[in-house]
Amino acid sequence: MTPKQVYLRAVAQAENWGIKPPSHMTVYRILNPIIAEKENKKRIRSSGWRGSQLVVSTRSGTEIDVQYSNHVWQCNHTRADILLVDQFGQLLGRPWLTTVIDTYSRCIMGINLGFDAPSSQVVALALRHAILLKSYSSN
Repeated sequence: MTPKQVYLRAVAQAENWGIKPPSHMTVYRILNPIIAEKENKKRIRSSGWRGSQLVVSTRSGTEIDVQYSNHVWQCNHTRADILLVDQFGQLLGRPWLTTVIDTYSRCIMGINLGFDAPSSQVVALALRHAILLKSYSSN
């Protein structure tokens, strides 16, 4: 119902009860907080930053409040846009890139690049890379 429809119903109900009908401003003043709350609920359904809070929605509808770095990690699988061939020119296929990302900082914590389709084993390998120390040469 629109606010005007609510106002018209309130006027009709007041006439039925034999009392003075409310003004349209009174009805709107009462409705404004209700409308604002409804709009906030619509916005809350989406994940992301709400002011200074980061909220992630899961597939089941649970909302996770992310408060600091390394609090929540997310895993993503992407088919690479490249075809790999071996030394003889035989097509090997397109590899999968699995990334583990820190939700708060958006930093890539770990990766796995391979031909295996997304699975728990691939996720475990990416998590292993994310957790273990990394050493990169300066050369």
